[in-house]
Amino acid sequence: MQKAEKKRPVIDANDYDLSKKATKKLPRTDLSSKVEKTLDNIATGKEKLVKYDNFDEYIKHVKQVLEE
Repeated sequence: MQKAEKKRPVIDANDYDLSKKATKKLPRTDLSSKVEKTLDNIATGKEKLVKYDNFDEYIKHVKQVLEE
C-alpha cells in the first residue's frame, strides 16, 4: 500500500496560510445598531432594497438621486 501524501499549505506573499478559512462571519449581535435597524426595516418593509440588473442601471439611478 502507498502512503497518502500530505497536502502542502498554500502560502501567499505575506506568509499567510491561505488554506485556512480566510473569512469569518460575525454574529448578528456584533453588527452595529444602525445596520441592525436597517436590516429590520428592510425585513418589515419600511425600507426598500433595490436590485439592479447591471452596473449601468445603478449608475443611472445614482446620478438621478444626486440631481434631486
